Amino acid sequence: MAITNYFYELSGNMLNSINQLMDPATRERLYKATSSFAHQRPFLFFFFVSHLIFSTTPILLFISFVVSTFLFSIATATIFTLFWVIIAVTLLVAMLFVSFSVGMAVWVWGVSGFLAARWAYRLYNGKNSKNASVGAGNKIEAREKNEGKNDANKVNSTDYQQKKDDMKTKLEDRRDAIRVKMENYRDVVA
Repeated sequence: MAITNYFYELSGNMLNSINQLMDPATRERLYKATSSFAHQRPFLFFFFVSHLIFSTTPILLFISFVVSTFLFSIATATIFTLFWVIIAVTLLVAMLFVSFSVGMAVWVWGVSGFLAARWAYRLYNGKNSKNASVGAGNKIEAREKNEGKNDANKVNSTDYQQKKDDMKTKLEDRRDAIRVKMENYRDVVA
């Protein structure tokens, strides 16, 4: 009894599905046309029905083969693509790590080279080593100390003036030596 109810319910659901695809009036007209064709030409109708019955299975198998092949190829292509994308991302992360490390090393080298050159420049120019290594927080204090030293230098301006005159004399001596060398060179070339 339960099986019979199941088949009635299934046929009712199928009929509702068919009603959604084709209205009952059109379906009734199609049924009458098919029935009249079967009564008028039974051999031809049987030919069409037998071919429809026996051809439906291979056609459905072919359609299922095409669909499953398509889905399999899509799944395979997706898995293949994901595999190589994961490999590429792994290599990219490794390369980015190496390039970041090299970039950081170059940056540290540049900054340390700049700081060493600045320290050497300040040391060579006779700046006080305390002022050469002053951090950002103590720059104002260092400037005030330098201004105080400048005031002390103004008091001892005679020493400053003497050094300045000595430097001018050395510079003039060098200029004279260069002039003499240039004149000798012109005489040799001419």
